[in-house]
Amino acid sequence: MKRLFQQFRNNWPSYIFEILVIIIGITISFWVNEWRIANEERATEKRLIHEFHENLAADSLNLFTDMKMIETGLPAYDTVINTTVNWQSFPKDSIGKFLQFTSIYFSFLSNDMTYEEIKQSGLSRLISNKPLLADIINLYHVDYLQIREINKIESTFILNRMLPFLDSQLPVHVTDLFLESREQQVIHLSKLLKNQHFINLLKSNYVIKLTIIKAYDATLQKLRNLIHQLKTEEQNL
Repeated sequence: MKRLFQQFRNNWPSYIFEILVIIIGITISFWVNEWRIANEERATEKRLIHEFHENLAADSLNLFTDMKMIETGLPAYDTVINTTVNWQSFPKDSIGKFLQFTSIYFSFLSNDMTYEEIKQSGLSRLISNKPLLADIINLYHVDYLQIREINKIESTFILNRMLPFLDSQLPVHVTDLFLESREQQVIHLSKLLKNQHFINLLKSNYVIKLTIIKAYDATLQKLRNLIHQLKTEEQNL
């Protein structure tokens, strides 16, 4: 025992050095691993921000396109309800187009791929800009949900009320009106305009589509703001 203690006294500097080497090695290894993980997480965050930017840009384009289609068709409602219009002077396909417009509904399909990824994987923790993350979550949870609910109301109205009525009143399916002559189209529409139920359906459809436009427009404003924030955030990462 005395001999072992004497050996330790003689060699303690080398023992201390070896211990220090081990500690330094472990510390460096830990730092390198932390650096690697931080880089990977930063790269993942940048990827998520980029993908959200791309997804919302696509959503914005889809919403804008549908909104403009609805806006283009809405003025015809006022014209059609005005029964003093001389429909003989209208282009052949105008009446067919209008009746088709009254019988279609819009369905917004958002790109949820990246949002679902962060929900299922917990990667939302990597997005350092928490206010931006909160706005993104709010977009999917509130704004997109509201749009889907309005789309559902419209589709239910068209499928359960407008289309069955048109099928019962028109001798041909609404999609085949283009095959009819202008005179036949005028006859069909004139008959419909004498039916108060059809007028009521038109007014309901008009209100629904106005509601859709307002919801789309409000969401588009939020989307444009988020897209700008995401672009700035990606540049700063």
